[in-house]
Amino acid sequence: MIAAFLEAVSELALPCSLALVVPGVAATLAARFDPLAVSLSVLGGSATIGWLRITDQIPPRLSTWAAVGVGVLVVVSFGALFGRSVRPAQRVTAGAVVGGAAAAIWTPCVGEELGAILTDGPLDPLAVLLPFLAFSTGIGLVAIAVAFARAALELPERVERALSALSLGVGFLIALLLATGAYSEVVGRLVIWSL
Repeated sequence: MIAAFLEAVSELALPCSLALVVPGVAATLAARFDPLAVSLSVLGGSATIGWLRITDQIPPRLSTWAAVGVGVLVVVSFGALFGRSVRPAQRVTAGAVVGGAAAAIWTPCVGEELGAILTDGPLDPLAVLLPFLAFSTGIGLVAIAVAFARAALELPERVERALSALSLGVGFLIALLLATGAYSEVVGRLVIWSL
């Protein structure tokens, strides 16, 4: 498990990992409250949907209408993260939706550890659960670090608001790319650049 975690950390700088890192960081920054809870829920959603994909429990590709639906869910989720009157459970759900959406279209950079997980996933889903969770945690580390930094820095309200608004824009862009089917193309190009 430690090897899977370290492999993910070493791949954070690779462009194909950005398909998970950028939505996680954007959701964490968009959250006006509880950024740590949001970053952890993004990790949870990403790990869950990612595991379901690699173990062939759900289809590896989204249909056109499913992509549109996921794009709409991502817009609603980022709106909820930005809202002031949103309850904590709604923020956690929104984070999980963002993480799950990112994992639904993620094309991984396959190193030795993840390669073994992907090979064994369809054959023995439970055996790869913990190693994949360790890998997902390595990828989610950036969003978690951003959440801790926000809590430690105690930025002025206008700076917090500006960060949230900027991240909301990134979230809407991600949703637009998902809804139009262009996100898969962007992720594919990132994977090619990673090689």
